[in-house]
Amino acid sequence: MKRYTVLILILSLMFTGCNSWLDVSPEDQIGEKDLFSSGEGFRNALNGVYKSMAEYDYYGRHLTWGIVDAMGQMYGPWTHATTTVSDLQYGASKYAWNQTYLKPEIESVWAKAYNLVANCNNILNNIEQTTPEKFSEKEREKNLIWGEALALRAFIQFDMLRLFAPSPKMNPKRPYIPYVTEYPSFASPKKTVEECLDLMIQDLEKAKNLVWSFDSTIKMDLNNRFEEKGVGENRFFKGRGYRLNYYAIQAMLARVYMYAGKTTEALQYAEGLIEYQKKKKYFEFQDQSQFGDLKCCTDVLFGLYASRLTDWDKRINTWSDPKKMSWLELYNVEEFFNPGLDMVYDMAGNSHLESYDYRFKNFLYDYNYEGKEFALRKNQEQTVSGIKCEVANTLIPLVRMSEMYYIAAEIRGERGELKEGVDYLCDVKIGRGVPADDMIITDLKEGIVDFEGLMYEMLKDARREFIGEGQIFYMYKRLAREMFGIEGNVFPTEENYVIPLPENETNIYLKSS
Repeated sequence: MKRYTVLILILSLMFTGCNSWLDVSPEDQIGEKDLFSSGEGFRNALNGVYKSMAEYDYYGRHLTWGIVDAMGQMYGPWTHATTTVSDLQYGASKYAWNQTYLKPEIESVWAKAYNLVANCNNILNNIEQTTPEKFSEKEREKNLIWGEALALRAFIQFDMLRLFAPSPKMNPKRPYIPYVTEYPSFASPKKTVEECLDLMIQDLEKAKNLVWSFDSTIKMDLNNRFEEKGVGENRFFKGRGYRLNYYAIQAMLARVYMYAGKTTEALQYAEGLIEYQKKKKYFEFQDQSQFGDLKCCTDVLFGLYASRLTDWDKRINTWSDPKKMSWLELYNVEEFFNPGLDMVYDMAGNSHLESYDYRFKNFLYDYNYEGKEFALRKNQEQTVSGIKCEVANTLIPLVRMSEMYYIAAEIRGERGELKEGVDYLCDVKIGRGVPADDMIITDLKEGIVDFEGLMYEMLKDARREFIGEGQIFYMYKRLAREMFGIEGNVFPTEENYVIPLPENETNIYLKSS
């Protein structure tokens, strides 16, 4: 006897203005047909996807500085946070998928992801046949929304692939997750990792071409990327740094091609963006005069806006009140930042060579001022005036230029072009405050003599760069590489690196039993 469970995914949340939401359900007066009768409706629907992605139970915590960072062994088991937070982080760091606190959060992430995908697919289902005359910017706006919805569909499902399926280097053979492209989705069969990656690349390549006509005509400096000013329809076209813009989509193509092992294509996109950065001076690394920006937001290509991000941080990292003190304690800071056992935390950067590094000065909070216990500071509220601090207080970084340098460094090094690979790594360090003539740079250029040495130093640097952003676990997984662990090293097995599909996975496709 066969039983089938089916869930029809519907567009459940729409963004109707800057801060208001509309719940669309059968009893609502506004239906799907009316929603997509104008360009405003499409804009609202797309904004709704971005807003939902930024929530606490998704990229606002779980898929950045929460569960995924813990899976990347970023926090110690001695975490001084609330019992619930400590248990959740510890369960994720031990890959205890059925742990009491962890299991429901994983199920929530999965369900939310495919609800967002359904929202994207509903937009795509309606926009293709919609006349450009319904949009204020005509064909340019229609293509912009169309491209972003495609890119978001790929972006969201790519992270589901990275969580719930092995990486290509782990030699996966069977289907693992669906790649949902239909709305409504009555049945979405699971696909292999290769099939999913091919479909993601197709979506991203098409998305890139669709948004080009808009994004290629505007400035991408810091002010314009994270500009929120404007009224009415014009506001939709501001703040392209908070959206999957043309350059962010190219970066995503580099990321996905790299994950798929297609290094020629990955290098093409990564170095293309690096050359564009040098030519246009957009997406540049933070210079030494910009102290105070906890996110190094100048080189973020794509992020999400979360107005309550600093409040969410206060739920977990609270050291101002001795009676309520709690924090996520970062693991193995001495190994990856090399502050020195006798070092006293020095914001001026005079105690140790590595203290030049903005990431050491800005990303970490030395709780006991002895260089031994550090908390994540990246989401701590800042009161300094200026756009960089304003952006840092609300920004969830998802794609950085530094990743393009890491991709280029790895590929060049693997091809035997070691000097070029080391130079790319040094570019990141110099961009993060280390003087170009410092012995740190000299030691790297003279001391790295093979590809393995480059990879060791690059992964160590990446742990600094992506702290609080959830990318470290994915890097080790892509490489099928052993990871430094809080209770012994972690081996790249499916048991450790692949989250089992939740029990509610039948909500996405037909399952027989």
